[in-house]
This record gives sequence, structure tokens and C-alpha cells, in this order.
Amino acid sequence: MILVDAEIGEEVEPVVVDRATGRRVDGDDFVFTAGPAAGEIMRARYADTPKRRS
Repeated sequence: MILVDAEIGEEVEPVVVDRATGRRVDGDDFVFTAGPAAGEIMRARYADTPKRRS
């Protein structure tokens, strides 16, 4: 499957951006980390990643 513009039929490249900054989130500037509901295993897995700011 590919995503196309429904009006003209041309293929589009979807991207995910940060709502606050408009920056693409597919680069090295972004990483996943454990969220507030994460269990012990998940917290251990992501112990070395930056912590979520409040």
C-alpha cells in the first residue's frame, strides 16, 4: 500500500512532527523513554535515555 493525494493521485511521504516546534521526529534528536505508567522491565530497558520533563 502507498499513501496518495486523493485529488491528484500522486504519492505522498507522510512525516510525524512535534506539535510544539514543527520539527520532524524521525531524526537522532528524538528517542523513546519509559512513560509514567511503565513497569519495572520497561523502566530498566530505558534507564539510560533522557527523562520526561514535567
